[in-house]
Amino acid sequence: MPRVTVCVTCYNHEAYIGQCLDSVLAQQSDAELEILVGDDGSTDATRAIISQRAAEAPGVVVPVFREENLGASGNMQALVARASGDFIAWLDGDDYWLPGKLQRQLDLLASNPAAVAVYSNARVVTPDGEQTGVFNRAVPP
Repeated sequence: MPRVTVCVTCYNHEAYIGQCLDSVLAQQSDAELEILVGDDGSTDATRAIISQRAAEAPGVVVPVFREENLGASGNMQALVARASGDFIAWLDGDDYWLPGKLQRQLDLLASNPAAVAVYSNARVVTPDGEQTGVFNRAVPP
């Protein structure tokens, strides 16, 4: 069973981080998950929500709390450096995954051993869940 490290970057995402983490925890896949959640010095309730999810999924949700703000790129680089998985997935704290996403990507990688990365399109939704567009319409073959 492959191990997947999901690197979640966040800063002041209290309105979104719960749904974000729940969407990863709900993935049905043939993988063991490690979810590293890099909070980049949030000043809202983001850390409390992360701590709650970590208590509900000990050893799976791993909080990485920073006092000094590293910025989005620095936060991601620090998480990737800590990752222990066979695969690394990335998710911003104000985004979420649809059911089945992780397994579809793992299947694609397994059937294409020369592939080094998998990319997917994203839906743009309002805070109440209404789809307003697509993040990137052009998905390379």
